[in-house]
Amino acid sequence: MERVLAVDLGTRRSGLAVNPTGNRLILELATIAHGTVEELAVALSAIIHEYDVERVVLGAPGRSIHGDASLRVSALSHLLPVPVSIQHEQLTTKEAERQLASEGQAGRSAGRQGDSDARAARLILEEYLGT
Repeated sequence: MERVLAVDLGTRRSGLAVNPTGNRLILELATIAHGTVEELAVALSAIIHEYDVERVVLGAPGRSIHGDASLRVSALSHLLPVPVSIQHEQLTTKEAERQLASEGQAGRSAGRQGDSDARAARLILEEYLGT
């Protein structure tokens, strides 16, 4: 199985999760704050090298992506050093917030937004890997 980095792509920050050993074990990583796609690509490239990632999975809302989201996904996929797959996802952030709340963590309170973004990336990766 490939080592895959999942990205819950946002306009200002993106949550990350990885299966570092190429199996079904998934780690939630930090949430990256970024201003531009280029800044995000630089940060992701460092993580790709650190974890020896073979593929990046970008979470995209709904069945199709349009407008700014489409442009960000397209630009980012061309800037990364590994193949990129698109995982269509819906409501992963809401599900992440629900899970964190049930664990006693507030997903959208101050200091916890990153937790819900990383958890959303984990959900994207779980779906991609079929776990």
